[in-house]
Amino acid sequence: MIRRVATVLALSALMAGGAYAQTKVTASAPAANAHVMEPVKEIRITFDQDVDPKQAMVTLKTSAGKLVKTGPAKAEGKQLVVPVEGGKLAEGWYTVDWMIHGGSHAQGSYTFMAM
Repeated sequence: MIRRVATVLALSALMAGGAYAQTKVTASAPAANAHVMEPVKEIRITFDQDVDPKQAMVTLKTSAGKLVKTGPAKAEGKQLVVPVEGGKLAEGWYTVDWMIHGGSHAQGSYTFMAM
């Protein structure tokens, strides 16, 4: 009986650890702190595991805090791809805020400059 309880507790601990593993960003385009000369048509964030776009939220804001219109997020394996609408971004600094909901809840932000 004690063995059975210990086994159940060990399996529960392993399952809980996997369910709450935090997602981490491994790359982004535009990259953090980049000075971008070409038009930004999309934001790509690469994570260390597959992401579900239904559980993701990405926003793009100007340095004044104004939201830039973006399209719906799509997943390409470990990459989350968000189209930027409206053509060329005005010159200045932009902030990308991202959040993943669910079992692998994580969030972060980074900035880049459009030139």
